[in-house]
Amino acid sequence: EATILQREDDRPVVIDLGGVQFMDSSGLRSLLDAARRAQSRGTTVVLRSVAAEVERLLEITGTAGQFG
Repeated sequence: EATILQREDDRPVVIDLGGVQFMDSSGLRSLLDAARRAQSRGTTVVLRSVAAEVERLLEITGTAGQFG
């Protein structure tokens, strides 16, 4: 389960994925929605403790660049 560690108006939203070993399209969609919302507020989403499997999903789908 992902946990939001920090969220302030002008600071990045930090999501710790330390407990996430698998992510399907629903999880990816949620992260991308969060990234879009953050971008509309002038900030970014930073992913922390990303497992190799999740990192591979982000790379394969071409979405890794959406996150810090």
